[in-house]
Amino acid sequence: MRKSYKLVIIVTILTLCIAYLLQNQLLWNKVYPIEYKDVVWENSDKYEVDPYLILALMKVESRFDTDAVSKRGAKGLMQLMPDTALWIAEQNDIEITEFDLYKPEVNIPLAIWYMRQLINQFDDEVVAIAAYNAGRGNVRRWIDEGVWDGTIANSQSIPFGETREYVLRVSIVWKKYHDIYVN
Repeated sequence: MRKSYKLVIIVTILTLCIAYLLQNQLLWNKVYPIEYKDVVWENSDKYEVDPYLILALMKVESRFDTDAVSKRGAKGLMQLMPDTALWIAEQNDIEITEFDLYKPEVNIPLAIWYMRQLINQFDDEVVAIAAYNAGRGNVRRWIDEGVWDGTIANSQSIPFGETREYVLRVSIVWKKYHDIYVN
């Protein structure tokens, strides 16, 4: 009887500690940090993109690792493909090298400008998230052919498994950033 009483007390204390930690703002700030705030906010304001969406993309793409490189060759914090980054730079009349993609002050503004273009093209942030991952042409085809309606609710219709997961992960992280810092 005594052992079971101690076990109940221990479980209760652990439950209260876990509940406290989950409510603790400092813990959430560590799990969902705001990295590169000046660059993110300046360019989010300039291109009118939600900075918390950019943080969510960055967290999912690279976990805030400036040196991140994907299996396919995407580079830096926002995991830009070199060809895409060069096209973005050309559209903005700036010169970059592939090495510049590892610099937050280059990578982040390019990615935010690109996200603005995707949002403009698809008139929807969720569809833009999918296009950021799968490419504009693929997403345009899915929408035009009725394969996917562009909603999170029907994201299981996205033909690429990686993109299905990506849209959900970025959306969840984006919502969490809003829950922590905005609401």
